[in-house]
Amino acid sequence: MHSYSSRALAEQSSRRLEEKLDKLMRILQDPPASHTTAAAAPAVREKKDLVIPQATPPLDKEDYTNIRFWEESKWDEYKNTKKPRPSKIAFLQGEDGSYTSGKRLTHINAIAKQLWTELYAHRQDPHSWGQASDTAAHFFNRSMTARFVEFQLCDETGWKVRAYGTAVFPDWSRGPRASGNLRRELHFFHIT
Repeated sequence: MHSYSSRALAEQSSRRLEEKLDKLMRILQDPPASHTTAAAAPAVREKKDLVIPQATPPLDKEDYTNIRFWEESKWDEYKNTKKPRPSKIAFLQGEDGSYTSGKRLTHINAIAKQLWTELYAHRQDPHSWGQASDTAAHFFNRSMTARFVEFQLCDETGWKVRAYGTAVFPDWSRGPRASGNLRRELHFFHIT
């Protein structure tokens, strides 16, 4: 008799498992839009959205007369004539015109790497910074500009944050991303 009840329990457990598996398969086969409906909400935990900050209002060049490289053309002219060639990010200056300190650059680089890791987690990281999607570029550019005045001290093109990303992204790409230690966001399905 004991073996009969064990067998019955095993069959019942197997049926419940099959029902849950069928339900999971239906969820996975539905188009992604159905996962955001109220009816699907209990079964699916959505990944955290990538939040793109509001654009920072541009600063007035007349208020920052000590900034040497307001326009990208001035930076290009300088770096192409200066011997030895300056650092790829020597265009970064504080509000008083002083070049950004090493300690400050370390902080800027740390935040940039965090933002690129966030893009990686959301599957928005480009192969190279020049291939960044509009979403990735807006997220990074606006986040950096909101945090660091150095990226606001330029014309309305926002060239400094773009040039910074182009110069520094390869370090992150060859380092943390290439290490294989980063994790991407996953969808978690809860069977109820």
